[in-house]
Amino acid sequence: MYLFWVCEKPKIVSQFFLQIGKHSTNIWLIHMFLYLTLFKNLVYMVKFPPLIYIFMICITVVISILLNIMHRPIQMAINKIT
Repeated sequence: MYLFWVCEKPKIVSQFFLQIGKHSTNIWLIHMFLYLTLFKNLVYMVKFPPLIYIFMICITVVISILLNIMHRPIQMAINKIT
């Protein structure tokens, strides 16, 4: 017996999580490096913890996009060699 209602997620929510899912490994790998070394003053410029969390996610997603842009040509060059 279900104690909660099962409902359909809005399409925008599904799309959001699909996009974040593409970057989840990069977010996990680089977030501590970014907030402890590179962007320490920038991240904590926002005073409230929920805003710090959102801001950190935004920074790591942007860095993840840049890493993926750099990764593609390198991976294609490696695939041509092998």
